[in-house]
Amino acid sequence: MGALALVGLLAVFLAEEHYREKWELERWKREMEAKGEKFRIEDLIQPPPAAEDNSFFDLLQAGSQLGANSQVSLMMPPGMRLEIPGKFTLASTLTEWQGSQFAGGQNRTTNFNWKSFAEELEKIADPLSEVREALKKPAFDANIDYRMGFNLLVPHLAGMKGIALPLSAATLKELHANNLEAALENLEALVALSRCLKEERLVISQLVRYAISAIAFNTTVQALHTPGWNDSQLASLQAAWRPLDFVGDVGRSVEMERAMGILTFERSRRSAKEVSDMLSTYGSGFNAGIGTAPPLSSPGEMIVYVIENFSDLCRKAIYIPVWQFAWTRHDELNYLKLIQDLSEASRRAAAEKSRLAMTTKTARDADHSFETSTEQKREKSKINFYDRMRFLFSPMAGSSLSGSVDHALRCATQRELLVAAIALKRYELHHGKPATSLAVLVPEILSEVPRDFMNGEPLRYRLASDGDFVLYSVGTDGRDDGGDPNPLPGLSGAIHRLWNGRDIVWPKPATPEEIAAARSQERRSSTER
Repeated sequence: MGALALVGLLAVFLAEEHYREKWELERWKREMEAKGEKFRIEDLIQPPPAAEDNSFFDLLQAGSQLGANSQVSLMMPPGMRLEIPGKFTLASTLTEWQGSQFAGGQNRTTNFNWKSFAEELEKIADPLSEVREALKKPAFDANIDYRMGFNLLVPHLAGMKGIALPLSAATLKELHANNLEAALENLEALVALSRCLKEERLVISQLVRYAISAIAFNTTVQALHTPGWNDSQLASLQAAWRPLDFVGDVGRSVEMERAMGILTFERSRRSAKEVSDMLSTYGSGFNAGIGTAPPLSSPGEMIVYVIENFSDLCRKAIYIPVWQFAWTRHDELNYLKLIQDLSEASRRAAAEKSRLAMTTKTARDADHSFETSTEQKREKSKINFYDRMRFLFSPMAGSSLSGSVDHALRCATQRELLVAAIALKRYELHHGKPATSLAVLVPEILSEVPRDFMNGEPLRYRLASDGDFVLYSVGTDGRDDGGDPNPLPGLSGAIHRLWNGRDIVWPKPATPEEIAAARSQERRSSTER
């Protein structure tokens, strides 16, 4: 009798969980829709472009020929690896460099020079020309079926990233030969490649876009330190970079991921397979061992199998059905609230052009610094047993999306650094002297002063005593360290990455002596380890 009563109480509890959260979920969605939020995939899809304007098929077809016929990506000269804080190797000044060559079934380290590099690029001259031509079309549409939810496949993204390095390689080759017009054509195509993924409402597409943009940024830095550009060429390069809206685009992708999540939760209430697919997508520990049992030829084998897989069988036979009936809407509502917070944060960041805007005004008033305490973050991430049972997917899904906005803010900051550096070169061409401040660039060259998306203020700029300039962002800690490119505390060994610096300083070419000293120090450090 006691057991039956317990079962009855459990059934009542689960039924109450089911209906209470169903009503709460519907109420919350109505409230958000009244504020203008869109939860249906159909309301977020952009109309398709005209077939003749769509570069998708031409671009991917040409791109498939690049990797198949060339080892250019293995032969690339050094890009934006910082030799010392704030200084990099200017590729066009090299006579030879180390790279890899695929032979005999393996990659071998070898030395390359501009002659061998140009010969390898010549092998893909035709598909590169087709890539550049395709990128002149105004649209790129992969015809993504967002209704597939998290089972969606996006194989074209690997192809997109594979086009970026050959375009960068072609740019560097032309820079070395001082063919600036040809270098500009390749560089504009590389920036356009990043722009292709603008309309794809998937966070993974935006992350690939950031990777392409990083290659374009590094290549543009190399270009701007090559002498000989005229104002018309620089204006074209400025026009290519200026419109890229990384922060706004990732916000729109988050909104689509939210709509896809709603559809996936709806399916998960009806299908155990959908639950398994979701678990596979997010790599949850719950996924371990859930699958088809192997052939069992005797009762003994069955007993052993049950003993060894008892916890997984309980999850599959008991927990998941209970979750499907009682807690999917709990999990869905938590997911929607997490994504709503992220979506609103991305909108604030885009509107204010500031990483600081990711927090609410109330939180900023209480604490103007960025949260850096690991202990604080750990406390926030703790959830009780009841929530762990209810929230199977939402914590994982929320965390997988949360870093995307920060990536977008970094890309936006790099774009502003580039635009500022281009405008400064144009000002000096116009006036025969360097600009005294970024403000003098407006309105002659820019419509507004370039912003630092780390804090929403103008980028920092000053003239140096040697006649050069210092241009920088305050970086991820939000503090102005006077243009200090040295690594943040805890990153003392990570000098080779721009974003490890105390400030994100517009990089300058290292001298041969500085490069030799840095390499010598690296060898000594390696020997000591």
